Amino acid sequence: AHVYLDGELLKSIDTQDSWYNDAAANAYIGGYKDGENVVEGFCGFISDVQSVNCALTATQVANYVGAAVTDSGTLLTDCIATLLGNSVTLDGNIGLNYYMHLGKLFVANNDTISMHFTIPGVETQIVSDCLYDDAKKAYVYTCNVPAKHMADDVTAQLFVGENVYSDGFSISVKEYVNILLKDATQVDAIKNLATTLLHYGAYSQRYFNYNTEKLANEGLTSLNLDEITQNDFSTYHANSVLEAQGFGEIAASKLQLKSETALTVYIQLSDNIQVDDYQFNCDGKTITPGTYGEWVTVTIPNIAAHELDDMFVITAVNKTNEEETYQFEYSVFNYVYNALNDSYAGREHLKELVKVLYKYNEAANQVCGE
Repeated sequence: AHVYLDGELLKSIDTQDSWYNDAAANAYIGGYKDGENVVEGFCGFISDVQSVNCALTATQVANYVGAAVTDSGTLLTDCIATLLGNSVTLDGNIGLNYYMHLGKLFVANNDTISMHFTIPGVETQIVSDCLYDDAKKAYVYTCNVPAKHMADDVTAQLFVGENVYSDGFSISVKEYVNILLKDATQVDAIKNLATTLLHYGAYSQRYFNYNTEKLANEGLTSLNLDEITQNDFSTYHANSVLEAQGFGEIAASKLQLKSETALTVYIQLSDNIQVDDYQFNCDGKTITPGTYGEWVTVTIPNIAAHELDDMFVITAVNKTNEEETYQFEYSVFNYVYNALNDSYAGREHLKELVKVLYKYNEAANQVCGE
């Protein structure tokens, strides 16, 4: 049997050598003998590596690796799940990805498998859907991490039905990004985006007054936010379309940053307009309008880092007469322009946060393109 960890061969096991322990790494790898045959290799982590030895029974091994045994006592290593690595993706959410090797019995019963993600102070995320990364030969489960929680450990546990089937795998966005920043093979644009991501997390912590003793950007060079002024956003303000003659006008906006990044605009309708008579779209996608007092609300969800400077086109089309169409144009940076207005006295943490969003967008554009 051949044992791999992070895609690298660690040990080849034959009938004379069924265990390999690495006490320094607090890890074990091994294969269980069934008579003279060596069952498929596996690897994992335990709290006391010294307790692992060749004398373990199949049941004892199963307890360590979350596997199962047959009625005859043979270890089913096909039940073993192994964490191969992590990555971060940036769309409207900050996604912390877990790359998992799943044994054949997991794959055969994938309709009962789920990953449970826990973050301090956040409702447990139960994820059943996953992608398969053919290059890495891994199943990818993603946890959405609110910006203010980037310094918090995210713990992932695999479940089969309602039963826990793995130890907890824990890492924070901060920890992963700091590993990436030490990687000499990463290009400067990626490192700049990673650094700015941690600054965004830290300023989110300050804005929401959350865990400020453990900031995500600890140890990083400070940003110069004084160089960013309201004037940097004046073009977005000038190019926006805030009024649709005969339909209504945008009266206010709100930027949602607690979980995913979303922009809500508040539209004051003209007296003769009934909201139920119109279908709302944004860049080709249908949006269900809401209400807030006398205003109609339209929310643009899942705005990625490189889209923060996009001008979104909001269209209202009469359901019985498609020729009657009205349009607004609005950007996240319209909100930022207003947030930096001097009338927002006493909201310095908000002003700092939206300035960091500007830096975050610049860095994302270097990687993703304008």
